Amino acid sequence: WKRNSTTGKQPEATMSHLEARLEHDINKIRAQMAEQSQEVIRAVKDAVHALQTGNKPLAYDTILRDHPINRQMREIDRICHRFIAVHLPSAGHLRLLSAVIRVNIELERIGDYAVTIAREGVQMSAPPSGVMARELERCDPANAGPGLQGIQGTGRKSGSLNHSAGRPDGKQPGRTVRGDDVQRPAP
Repeated sequence: WKRNSTTGKQPEATMSHLEARLEHDINKIRAQMAEQSQEVIRAVKDAVHALQTGNKPLAYDTILRDHPINRQMREIDRICHRFIAVHLPSAGHLRLLSAVIRVNIELERIGDYAVTIAREGVQMSAPPSGVMARELERCDPANAGPGLQGIQGTGRKSGSLNHSAGRPDGKQPGRTVRGDDVQRPAP
């Protein structure tokens, strides 16, 4: 806080250079993570679509896009370590960085799974049918629960979760759970 030199009164809320730099660096990390998560989501969606439809060019494209995802992961890791070295964060910022590093590793792993799915799509002579096709529909990222929606940045702290997993008939149970109100669907 700086005093107003002309009036000598208590300062308005202004950030010091260090606070501004810290905020800028945190925002940069958040932006990089948002971009990384969008690329991973796209890779998973494209890989599943390529497998379901037998679209080999899309599968190859998904495989080739994994290298930039891996580079981005290393860049985010570097930025986080630099932030720790420069700002010596504590409490909230340190927890944020720890979470970012862990999530970043998992995003890279999910990207690798997308490549595996795409490679399987390339190897198959025809798109899957029957039970496998139904299972792929169930696993489609478009039908994902709040975990993937949270990555996509819906802006909601508590998403809604429709409990349909594990139903042998594949039908929706018709009950939705919100936030901490965890109830199990009727069998």
